[in-house]
Amino acid sequence: MTVDEALTNSLLLFMQKGKGNGMEYVSRSHTAAMGWYYWLHGVAGVYEIELDNLQNEGRQAEFYLRYYPDTEEEVLIDYSVGEQLLRFNENFFNDTAINVENEEHEICPCCSVPEKEGQEKHSHHHEGECHCHEHPHRKVGIPFLAKKFEMNKKMFLIGKVHVRILENDKCEADVITQERLIERSEQGIKLNRDGQEVELVAPGEVDRNVPGNFLCNRFMEFFNNKLLAVLG
Repeated sequence: MTVDEALTNSLLLFMQKGKGNGMEYVSRSHTAAMGWYYWLHGVAGVYEIELDNLQNEGRQAEFYLRYYPDTEEEVLIDYSVGEQLLRFNENFFNDTAINVENEEHEICPCCSVPEKEGQEKHSHHHEGECHCHEHPHRKVGIPFLAKKFEMNKKMFLIGKVHVRILENDKCEADVITQERLIERSEQGIKLNRDGQEVELVAPGEVDRNVPGNFLCNRFMEFFNNKLLAVLG
């Protein structure tokens, strides 16, 4: 079994058990050979894992782990000025409400019925069980696809996830991050406001101070203890 097969199988098994176990929605991330976006219960923003193509060996792989905060989350202020400006850019981020019926999915993010099986079976499976409109005001909250290809891979990065397949075909993962992900601006950062130059970050001062452990541990609690756990 490869990492791709293990992650896909775990997602299918997890979704077949129904929503309400830590995840509201899931969608493929199409800017790498493997990748997914996760909308978790009780988490305002969106997590993404995206394959590091240089670290993929079939039975083990490394993924970039990103967290895209909601525009109203306090943690957004800990991100760099560049990340904050990008997050508020409506031409870069899709902040419309999720409408499952208008989205394209390999499997329905609500009931796990494959799209290829047709609308008739999909509708029948939903009878009395559909959760598609359970969270009608949840934002998409991720970059538009075309813009994502333009984005520096370091943007919104909070760690790297190492996934490996064991000899018994079980799957385990761990994360590499830091307590605080601190970056300083060598040249400083200035912004032009109403024709006047305003210094946002002085030369040598901290531009980014993201709580890496907190954000990563919150995701790994779901990823390891709930998603991968369905593989046994």
